[in-house]
Amino acid sequence: DVMIKPKKPPLFIIEDFFLPADSKMLMHYWDQNKKLCTDERKHHKKRTLHYESIPDTEVRSLLDYYFHKSCFFIGHYFNTKVTAWSPPRICRWKKGEYMGMHRDRQEDIYDTVDFSGLGYLNDDYQGGELLLKEYSNRKPKANSFIFFKSDEITHGVSKIKKGNRYTLPSWFKYL
Repeated sequence: DVMIKPKKPPLFIIEDFFLPADSKMLMHYWDQNKKLCTDERKHHKKRTLHYESIPDTEVRSLLDYYFHKSCFFIGHYFNTKVTAWSPPRICRWKKGEYMGMHRDRQEDIYDTVDFSGLGYLNDDYQGGELLLKEYSNRKPKANSFIFFKSDEITHGVSKIKKGNRYTLPSWFKYL
């Protein structure tokens, strides 16, 4: 008998995706503008700065730049063209926060999201690892970008033990 091990779905990590000065500026902006946090979902209400609620044109321009850069890399690695499923956002995860295991594309909820991306602005926190069912858990380095097909990778976030975890989550669809 020959046992064939199933192939893992692709998961890509690009280190040094963000310039350190840009990451620092985005984290500082979040900290200075937490009053702009809005979200209909209770567990995201005090965590997320949505693009539409950010009046600063420099911050919006930076988010646009990294969003387009993300589209380029996803398109390159998956040999396709993608666009936004939703606008960019900045998230700050505080001590005690976490997210359970899930897939971003679920037939009954978000059946039009094709690719997921997570930008990591910092790594000076404890806990907050990216939990991956198909891979070993990861704590990407500051300024990294990780992306995968939304319906293939089951993921979550372990509980933050100390510090704040800043990310730029993003979702994309085929063009």
